[in-house]
Amino acid sequence: MDMFWKILNDKMYTAAIEGRHKRSWNGPNKNDYEPELARLRPHFKPIVWGVCSAISLFVSFRINRVGGFTRAADNGRFIWEWKSTKTMQHTKQQVKEGLASLPSDFLLSALMGSSISFFLSDFSKMEADIQIVPLVKGRSFISDELCTDFITKYNRIPPQQWGKSTNS
Repeated sequence: MDMFWKILNDKMYTAAIEGRHKRSWNGPNKNDYEPELARLRPHFKPIVWGVCSAISLFVSFRINRVGGFTRAADNGRFIWEWKSTKTMQHTKQQVKEGLASLPSDFLLSALMGSSISFFLSDFSKMEADIQIVPLVKGRSFISDELCTDFITKYNRIPPQQWGKSTNS
């Protein structure tokens, strides 16, 4: 199975880098690929939510380290006001502490974003849809990219090898 995973990884990576998916899904023949996109679209939303959450959390971390909002008393009640970085004087130690927290801010944001994506994703539906995508009516970008290489690799494996575990 590792060889099929390598094909999947290599082909999808090069297709994304070269923009072939955009030419297929947004090009002049985009209607041919619409059934495939209809199956895949619901699975993009959790990823977008996770990425947006990670970015907003990272920005929030950085704003609160550098400047950010502070509570100020106004006639006995607290209000939030913006601390301007222009009026703040940072010592070298404060700058170092702010930079030292950069990796942890990034990792915590990425962890939270990926957790949100995983929580919102329906993996059983995703698996079922991905299995059906190459077989949908019309054209399939995934099928165009992968099937030829998968069939070639499959035909190179001796029939008696199927069903045997390579880990034993």
